[in-house]
Amino acid sequence: MRLKANKTWSQRQLAIKLRAGKAEAPGFLSWERQRLLIHAAKTALAAGLCWWIAARFGLHDGYWGAISAIIVLQSNMGATVTASRDRFLGTLIGTVLGFSFSLFGVLPWNYILAVLAAVIVCGLLGLRSSSRLAGVTITIIMLVHASGPRWDLALVRVVEVVLGIVVALAVTTLVFPDRARLRLRDGLSQEFLVLGAFFDAILQGFRGAPAENLPALRDDALAMLRGNNQLLEAARNEPSGGPGWREGLSTLSQFGRSIFDALVARVWVRAATGARPGAIDGRYPHRLQSCGWPHSRMALQCGTADEPGRRHCPA
Repeated sequence: MRLKANKTWSQRQLAIKLRAGKAEAPGFLSWERQRLLIHAAKTALAAGLCWWIAARFGLHDGYWGAISAIIVLQSNMGATVTASRDRFLGTLIGTVLGFSFSLFGVLPWNYILAVLAAVIVCGLLGLRSSSRLAGVTITIIMLVHASGPRWDLALVRVVEVVLGIVVALAVTTLVFPDRARLRLRDGLSQEFLVLGAFFDAILQGFRGAPAENLPALRDDALAMLRGNNQLLEAARNEPSGGPGWREGLSTLSQFGRSIFDALVARVWVRAATGARPGAIDGRYPHRLQSCGWPHSRMALQCGTADEPGRRHCPA
């Protein structure tokens, strides 16, 4: 006897769309709420571990490590790696510039020049997301009054940030790991289902009255595209996997954006030309085929006279 695995959201929606399954109530502990609880527990665990380790090694300002862990730890591994990289490089640049500019000049002019230099350096290196963290590090090193030399404060700051990053990466890797590429696969499935519903609404406008939910479907598709684009960027930074799955997911993501652009263009063309109900441009299926979807439900619903065997929409 084979065990049945739990279906993902997109698989359940596809079964409902094909009338092979029925809609189920999500319940109190839905999938999104479960992920929220897991992320909250991982964040609390990482912060507590950082504070405990800092106390064990005698770091008096160990709360900076806990703060770094809270900021760095994201909902998936790829986003955590990206945030860790940005925070480490920003802290390193800010530490070097903050200590260097504290050796000459007087406040506030050397502090202003240090922040200016940090933003420029991060921009030239393509690390714009690290510029804010570099500025924060410079502010702590140059403006916080502490006993002892400045280089000691700078070194302790780097050690605390590295501690927070290491703990956050360990927690996100070992405790209920959530990989961005796995979420992206399901997200792309949801995206194509939403695009299919968007196209059905467009066809309804050609057959008769325009669909009332057309703007909402367009917004849903756009939000899905943006979310999957963020997951794609995060998945590229995950250490596991090979180049094959990166190219495949990138191709699918680009394919979805091309379909969305074609559908939105069709909506605008119909609104601008005032096409009569039931009239479908015979060239439209070929435009969809040029996007790479020759056997899609879209093309089958809008066949033309030179395409035998395909159903034609009523004129």
